[in-house]
Amino acid sequence: MKGIKHLMVIITLLTSMGCATLIDFLPKVVATVTDAVLIIDEIERFVDAFFSVKPDPVLQAKVDVAISVTRQALGVALRTTDGAEHLSKQEADAAFDQFRKAYAELLILLKPLGIVSAGRNDLLAALPGKLIVPEPLALRW
Repeated sequence: MKGIKHLMVIITLLTSMGCATLIDFLPKVVATVTDAVLIIDEIERFVDAFFSVKPDPVLQAKVDVAISVTRQALGVALRTTDGAEHLSKQEADAAFDQFRKAYAELLILLKPLGIVSAGRNDLLAALPGKLIVPEPLALRW
């Protein structure tokens, strides 16, 4: 839910710019960010449930930091797209690169908890003791 609130603020800021190029660019940015936020929110819910059953304060602190870093990296990518009317493909790629790195590190940390990444077209699936998350669109930006 936190992610959705942040997303709405960012969307409001982006749409207030009123640039035609940005309006063309905005749907892709919104879809990409919304997708990533929803996946991170699901990961966070699973992690919270996992640690309520199997407490491990040290690992939980590491996971919480990794989730926060991943969210922050996504925020940096969004703020970079703020000037979308002048943004090249290379600049957009660089903006989302930090998110890609943070998300990859997060997945490595989460694998022992039962969270694994699925393919590009797979759906989110929760199984007993396991969460399969689709690849965020932001990884393919």
